Amino acid sequence: MDAKAYCQWKGWRLPTEKEWEFAARGGLKGKTYPWGDKWQKNRLNLWQGKFPKKNTKHDGYHGLAPVDAYPEQNEYGLHDMVGNTWEWTSTRFETAQTSPADDPNSTYVLRGGSYIDSKDGKFNHQLRVSTRMSNTADAGSDNLGFRCAQSVGTKKTGKLPEDTRSKPSKPEVKEIKEGETVKQKRPNPADLRGKKKPTSNKKKEAKSEL
Repeated sequence: MDAKAYCQWKGWRLPTEKEWEFAARGGLKGKTYPWGDKWQKNRLNLWQGKFPKKNTKHDGYHGLAPVDAYPEQNEYGLHDMVGNTWEWTSTRFETAQTSPADDPNSTYVLRGGSYIDSKDGKFNHQLRVSTRMSNTADAGSDNLGFRCAQSVGTKKTGKLPEDTRSKPSKPEVKEIKEGETVKQKRPNPADLRGKKKPTSNKKKEAKSEL
């Protein structure tokens, strides 16, 4: 999936489902939301109104919202652990455990819910820390997203694993002293094409006569 490839490019990875939930709870145990048990307005991006015809946008957005559009959701300083977009994990869904890892029909766990979900679950999913679903790795939608995880002791690379591009060589710089005259050498056009232009015998004879 593209999410996995991006994380690998950065030298990171997708979080497992357990890691995602640990991060989402922000140190709390058994709470409904990342910040506690009490619902708080304007803390997340969700659908408000009659789905799918009308969204009142009381939270400020009809679709996706910027990552930092709402306050941090927990004590770990994380945004959008619930709402806005579903987030991929690297954990395979229970029904896909027996299928090969490269099976395109294998499904993976998504967590967090999205902007088309609701507070009470009357339509789509109910937004809470425990909300989960699955989808195939080739699935794509504007309400599917991801965040990267980093194992302790690793550093981000920012380089593609297959990046074999050669680096440009540094130009040779020669210091010129004051008053020194530098003669510019004009390159032979043939040399620029990788071939040296042969000197004809006539030119050699003309030089010897001079």
